[in-house]
Amino acid sequence: MKLLTFFLVLILIVASCSDKTEIPESGVVDGNMLQSLVNEAVSGSIGANRLLSGLIDDNISGRRDYNLVKIDSFYLEGRTFFSVIVEYPNPALNLFAVYDQHLEFYLLDKSLNGNITAKWKKLDDKNLILVSERFTSKDLIKLERLSVYSVDGLSAWLFFRTLNMFNKDGKEFFQTVTFISDEYIITTIAGSSREGLTSKADTFYCNTISGDYLSPNNYFSSFVRNQIKNYNFEPANPQLTSTTETTGMPRLEKDKKGFIIGASKDWKEINNFVARRDLKRPFAGYSYINASLGATLSVIKLP
Repeated sequence: MKLLTFFLVLILIVASCSDKTEIPESGVVDGNMLQSLVNEAVSGSIGANRLLSGLIDDNISGRRDYNLVKIDSFYLEGRTFFSVIVEYPNPALNLFAVYDQHLEFYLLDKSLNGNITAKWKKLDDKNLILVSERFTSKDLIKLERLSVYSVDGLSAWLFFRTLNMFNKDGKEFFQTVTFISDEYIITTIAGSSREGLTSKADTFYCNTISGDYLSPNNYFSSFVRNQIKNYNFEPANPQLTSTTETTGMPRLEKDKKGFIIGASKDWKEINNFVARRDLKRPFAGYSYINASLGATLSVIKLP
């Protein structure tokens, strides 16, 4: 029985290791190590993918046709955080994720299109990741979309997303974020002509329940949607028509108990959860697990 137990433990240990990348005993990784782990996971390494909390879905693991893997870093509250982009020719497979130096998994967004770039930005007391997507619609219309994520050392989340560039028949139109606060976001709108544009500015107000920033007018996105809808063309390239968006992580919202979990059916609640890690005494709370992502989310109320 002891031999069998040892054998099972050995299997678990081996299965949790990367095929090539050695993780230091401290458990702290740098950008080069993370880059290697993601490359291994994309190429089909089960061990590397497990260390990354299931970043790559089983149905695309091992595909060699990805465009790029890009890692950027940011130092926050004594730790290094990393943004990860995995870009494929098929934009439905694109991934954007956030980890820290201990490979703690903070965010997974599978809703990004086209060619993706990301940059970290410090804005007052906010630590932001600005992600830009460049893609086309109806073959000839060029678009760019901006997504803004916030990272606070405990979590990461998407709080603002909008179209910010539109190019049709050589005419360009832009929406630029000029101000971000806890209450609202201001944008300016400009173009090579005023064709269909009814405003030069817009304001997106923060929804205190969801945390999203929304505009009652949404001038630029409405303008772009109308332009695309009324643009006649004969498609020559494959058209991706899915409009589903998911960040892969649940959203916290307040209710009479203190919060609501808004998440997909893949997230399951753990009954009778008690938090003990890094705490002086245990606290009862709520915990949710996503087996396919290898991720958990826990909520406790501190005195």
